Amino acid sequence: MAVELKNSMFIHVPKTGGRWVKQMLFNYVEGAKAVGDAVYDSHNTPMTHKQTFAFLRHPMTFVHSLFHHRSRKKSNTRGHQWNWQNDLRLERECQAEEYEAFLTKIVGNKNVVKDYYDHYTTNHYPNIKFGYMETLCNDLIIMIDGLGEKFDEPSIYMHGKLIVGGRDAGGPITVQEAMIKQEYLDAMYESEKELFERHEVWMP
Repeated sequence: MAVELKNSMFIHVPKTGGRWVKQMLFNYVEGAKAVGDAVYDSHNTPMTHKQTFAFLRHPMTFVHSLFHHRSRKKSNTRGHQWNWQNDLRLERECQAEEYEAFLTKIVGNKNVVKDYYDHYTTNHYPNIKFGYMETLCNDLIIMIDGLGEKFDEPSIYMHGKLIVGGRDAGGPITVQEAMIKQEYLDAMYESEKELFERHEVWMP
């Protein structure tokens, strides 16, 4: 679900560190409240007049995370293995049961990751602000400080080491691990050129 704060609202884009962000907001930011159900509205996009913000990640590590999330059996009553979301072009047109096949379809479909991100962000909130999962703790602190929220900065910093990696104790996957081989990354720089130009932090 989205998280409403005094001056702003956090929008959770799938597979971008949002579970950690929500924990930090609920535990350490004054006045944080949920908008929607924690499971079934996890990635909702409610109307708001407040400044919105979200986090994104490098498209290559994003598609790796999404694929492995879809491949897992789900614990909630509406989920099942390979529960592709067919209302999203990326999942409808690129779904596969083998990672390299999935990645091949991703880089062969122009702007599918950009469109996926836009579905949760700029399509609803043209002026949304972005931080990045690669620098999640620092970006969250800078974001909410700039938005005038009252928060416990030392506690968020303290939990920064617990971030990313989610269910993987080994930590987040790198671009080099997710790309399989360089040609897929090179192809992604072309197929997602607009997204990389929009977020230059991911450029080599």
